[in-house]
This record gives sequence, structure tokens and C-alpha cells, in this order.
Amino acid sequence: MTHNHIKILGIVGFLIIFWLCIKTTVHIIEKDIYTRTSQILKDEGFDNINIDVSGRDISIKGHVASESERQQLIQTVQRLYGVRKFLDLSIVKRENTNVISPANKPEKLCLYFNSRSFDLDTTHISLLQKLVKKIKDNNNFKLEINGFTDAEGVEKYNLHLSKKRAEIVYNYFLQNDIKKEQIKINAFGESMPISDNETSQGRAKNRRVEINLLEGE
Repeated sequence: MTHNHIKILGIVGFLIIFWLCIKTTVHIIEKDIYTRTSQILKDEGFDNINIDVSGRDISIKGHVASESERQQLIQTVQRLYGVRKFLDLSIVKRENTNVISPANKPEKLCLYFNSRSFDLDTTHISLLQKLVKKIKDNNNFKLEINGFTDAEGVEKYNLHLSKKRAEIVYNYFLQNDIKKEQIKINAFGESMPISDNETSQGRAKNRRVEINLLEGE
């Protein structure tokens, strides 16, 4: 075997080892993201969602009960550390909040917040931008913004926190040229839970702002 042959074999061996290292690293990353995603979805009550991880990209499939739950699912996954791209393939089983009926039934958008937080993240902004466009296309729309919290902490603080959550959404609409006359805001603190405050899943659903979109007269 010549010196050149040995050199070529060395390069090939190095490339094989390098490829195996990359493959192993990708596998470790995928396993970590899959494990964390599975756990947080389980904690949030999404037991029937299928997860597919490729590198740092996630796609989810499955059925959720409402558009509100679908929004919570999307916001939950997009907050995960290390996720580069996210593809939502979830399907709403039955639609009960997205269509404004002739009877003036409100369309409801829910924004979910981290514990003790009232900051808008990129997912919130994306959802609000779509709503802003819809309102600008129809000036007869009215908005009702309701802030809520879970039951962690002191009741007085939670009432204040729910107000801050409602106000941050209210201010976003004002900054995007929605007239204040079109908007009504309320703060309910921990007084109107939609889920059990004894579980992390329930508390996550209760930390929310509900935006009702109504057709004006």
C-alpha cells in the first residue's frame, strides 16, 4: 500500500467519523426536542397529538376540539426552546367560534400567557395582526377584550395582572389604528376559570385574554 493510498484511507475514515458524529448529534437534538414537546403537550392536555421531529423542525398532526384549543397548541409549541421551524397540521373537530352568525354570535380569539406575564410574543402578534386586518376591512366590528389569570398568587395581584394583559392587547389595537370607540376592555382576575387551577394544564388555559369580535349595528 502506497503512501497516497494510506492518505486517502485516512481522509475517508475521517469523513466517516465526521458523518457519524453529525448523525449522532442530530439524533440527540431530535430526541431532546421530541421529549420536551411530548411532555409539555401532555401537561397541557394534548394527548392525541402526533409529533414528527426532523432536526430542529417540528410538525404536529391530530384533532383538537376547537379553534381556541388549536391556538393554544400552536402557541405552546412555538415557545419551545430550540425549535427552528414549526408546521401545524392539526385539525379542529368541530368549529364553534370562528363564524359570526346572523344572530351576532361573537368570534373569539384566545391568547395564552406564561405565568405572571403580560408580554405579547411573536405568536400573539401574528394572531392579532390577522384580527387587525379583519377589523379594518369592516369598520362595523366591535371588540371586547377580557383579561384573566390562574389562581396562583394573591387575588388582588391577579386582578391587576389580568388588567395588564387586557391593556397590552388594547394598546396593540390602538397602535394599529383601531379606534378606541370600537373597543371595550374588562379584567376578571382569577374569578372566571375555564379549567381546573389544581393542574398545570388547567392553569395554562386560565392564563388568557379572550377577544370577542362582534358585528356592530
